[in-house]
This record gives sequence, structure tokens and C-alpha cells, in this order.
Amino acid sequence: MMRRAAAASTLLLALVAMAPSAAAATHRVAVVVGNNTGHDADAPLVYAERDATRVAALLHELGHFDDIKLLIGRDAGTILAALAEVRALAARERAASDEVMFLFYYSGHGGQDGLHLGASLLEHTALLAELRAIPSDLRVVIVDACEAGAFTLGKGMHARSPVSVQLVDSLGTTGEAILASTTRSESAQESELLKGGFFTSHLLSGLRGAADRNGDGVVGLREAYEYAHDRTVSGTVVSAAGLQRPTYAVELKGSGDVPLAWPGQSRSFLQFRARSTGSFLVLSEDEDVVLAEIPATGGDTQRIALLPGSYWIKKRSTGGILVARVRLAEGVDAVLDEAQMAQIPYATLAQKGGRPPGLITVSAGMATPIRSAASMLPMTLELGYLMSFDRFGLWWSLALGAGPSGGPTGDSLLMLELRPQLALLWRRPYQRWELFYGAMASVSLYYQLVADQQYSSLGFGGDGVVGFSVWMSERVAITAHLETGIRLVGYQEVPPTSFEPIPDEFVHASLSVGVRLRF
Repeated sequence: MMRRAAAASTLLLALVAMAPSAAAATHRVAVVVGNNTGHDADAPLVYAERDATRVAALLHELGHFDDIKLLIGRDAGTILAALAEVRALAARERAASDEVMFLFYYSGHGGQDGLHLGASLLEHTALLAELRAIPSDLRVVIVDACEAGAFTLGKGMHARSPVSVQLVDSLGTTGEAILASTTRSESAQESELLKGGFFTSHLLSGLRGAADRNGDGVVGLREAYEYAHDRTVSGTVVSAAGLQRPTYAVELKGSGDVPLAWPGQSRSFLQFRARSTGSFLVLSEDEDVVLAEIPATGGDTQRIALLPGSYWIKKRSTGGILVARVRLAEGVDAVLDEAQMAQIPYATLAQKGGRPPGLITVSAGMATPIRSAASMLPMTLELGYLMSFDRFGLWWSLALGAGPSGGPTGDSLLMLELRPQLALLWRRPYQRWELFYGAMASVSLYYQLVADQQYSSLGFGGDGVVGFSVWMSERVAITAHLETGIRLVGYQEVPPTSFEPIPDEFVHASLSVGVRLRF
């Protein structure tokens, strides 16, 4: 706690008061980078690219940024080329006597050696040299990556006499500020509940107004950092990955805190009237993006900036999830009272994020022949239910197969298969799709029909399963999966009454394509 307080005090002292420059206009330029993929040893991230997209959108919506370059999934060479373009742009603006504020944001993999951009590496020293080569009056660097604190090493803190700090609309402050989501030795963490990185999610919530402690409608660098720092530390204190503590380095001179966003100038607003302690989550209409997390205690009223549109608001309570849908029109300052929110019992919800607990799967495909029945490739129809437990799930399904086969006397006949099965699946969710794999056990009932005769067989199977789902919306996904393994046909009924053992092993494989439905 003392370390956090000292850090905040040092940042405050570094923002020094002096008269702002008068007539110069401020041209705001940003390069925003997100990459879910790192080096071979880095596990793929889920939300880094989405975080970058959210940052770019907010800078455009509330940050008065004139030029924003959004780079998703690009390598180091592409990033350096974009910085060279910005360097030329900033030089032209400076030549026109305009002030230039430059902001660089990165979300993705990193280490003490630099940023891991797919197979490429962008070293810290090389990146900082490129950033500092851009002719700008003020430079803000924000890095949300593992061991991002390496960026802040070696930067001297220039503390001066304490002064009152006030936000001003003109730039008025020059120098450099580097905000890092972690220390030099910590991991940056993602939150499934927030659908983003802890630090970036809280930074964006702060810029929407949650960090506007004095209520002047402007959120500055100091306000945004302190808010994101406190919320990130409190949100990761019980994390299995360990505590995450944002760090910074500043070397600024000027008239006050640096304005990063103007939520007070938004086209519409939403106020939260809390009746209990907890956080309100603000989600997009399709529930795919968390726009803000707003902490509140009973009796509090919090106000944030949002674009006109429809939003879902969720909050945890003792009895369940509180849910409300809000529609904001242009120029509206709406109020949502917690007492007006509907409560959904926890029994009907998933363990995390308020997601439904189950998925229904309907698919069709083809399977390999059943050797003992001399069957052709049968068509299969499968109906299943997946009970999700975050990273793994239990999948119950019933498959029906049909196809031509040869009978005991050589006659052509119809082969039917009814197969109840149970699978244990491990799930790897990504931004808009999911990989799953696991093991399946099944019992197969085979029926061969010819004329007025019926032959039946009983079999058992053990399969491996691998597949993927691509979410087209919050509720609907296209899915495909492959099953392959060993089948044992144990007994066959021979008319009229005998039931003879016919042990027969064969390799089974099937490929199915279908849809998954959340409910």
C-alpha cells in the first residue's frame, strides 16, 4: 500500500505547473497495436487484439485524436513502418506550428527482451528509439504485456515542489510518460469476466469517466493511471497467476495533468445508482465486448460516457446476477437504479461471466463402414448437449446413422446405427472461435433390415475427438468435429431367437459439421 501511495505521489510531483503555451493547436496522433500471437513458447492470448480495438475506438470517441493507426496481428517490420509514417506526419504538423501529442499503445506478448510480435521481436531499446524519434511535444507510451515494467527502467524521475494540479484543454505539458501494466518480473493477466486484460479494461473504464474523481468531465493521465493501478491490483490479489502491479516512468514539464479523454463531451451518458457494494459491467448489445466495469457501494452514483445505442448491464448480487437492458438516445443522460434490475438465479448461469451453462449441438456427417456388416459409408445425424465448466465440458450426444449394407445372404439391405455417447472435452477459447478435444465412450446398437427380417448387433467404442466452433453471434456457432478410434462389435442376434457372439474390432472415424446454440 505504501509503495502504491509513493508511486502516485511521485507521479503527482512530476506534473509541474507552468504557464501553458498560448495559441498553438494540438494534433493528436496514436499508433495502437494488438497481437494475440507471440513466440513459439508463448501461449496464444485471447483478448489482446480486442483490447487494441477497444483502445482505438475510445481514443476516437472521447480522446480528440485526429489520426489513429490500428495494427492487428502485425509483425515488427510493419510496426516500424507505421511509426516512420507517423514521424513524417508529426514533422509536417510541427512545421505548421501545431503542437503534437503522440500516443503508442501495445497489447500482446512481451518479455524483458522486447515485444513478441508473432515470430518477430521488437526490442525495447529499438522501439523506444523509434518512438522518441517522432517529433512530438508530448509522448505517452502504454504497454500491456508480460514484464512490461522493463520499459520503465532507467527513466529518471524529476520530482519538483508540490503544486496544485489542474486539467487544461490546451496541451500545456511536454515530455514523456510510460505506463506499463506490470513490473519487470510479473505476468500481464487477462480476465474472462472483463473479456480483456485487467489493466487495459480498467484503464478504459477510467477514461469513460470512472476515474473522473473531481467531476470536471475530463480524465487526465494521472487520474487514469491511479484508477487502473488500484483496480488492477485489487482484481489480481487472489489470482492464481499472482499479483499484477502496474508501473510507470514520467519526465514531464508543464501546467498540469495531461488530458487523455473528455467523457463530459460524450453524446450520451449512463448513471448507475447503486443499492449494494459491487461492480456494474457494461456490455455491448451482443454481449461480446465489455465496455466498462464500474465499482460502486450502496448509495453511490457513478456516471460514464457511452455512445448512443443498446447495452446490457450486469451486476452480481447475493441471490444471482442482476440484469438490465438500456437504450441510450442521442443527448440522453439516463439513470439506471439497481432496484430496477431483474435478478437471474445463479442456478441458471455459468460459473463465470454470466454465460449460459449449456450448449446444444446439431450436426450431420459421414462415417467409415462397419466391417462386420459390410456396410457402405453411412450418413450420421447427431444431437448433443454440452455442459460447460469453463475450460472443460461434458458432452452427451445421441447419433443416428443410416446407409446400405450387405446382409448374411448377400442381399442388399439398410443398415441403421443408434449410438448414445459421452465425451470429456477440454476447451481452448479464443476471441471468436474455440478449439476442443477429448475422449469419448459409446455404445452402438446396429440394425440390419432386409425384407421382413431384422438383424441386430451390439457394439462398444472408444474415440478421440477434436473439433472447433466459430461463433457467428453470442448464441450461434458453426462447429465441426472429427471422431476416430476403435469399435468392438460384440454380439449379433440371429433370427429367430439365437444371439451369437461375433467379436469384431475395426477402426472407426466420422466427420460432422453443424451448429451450436447457447441458451
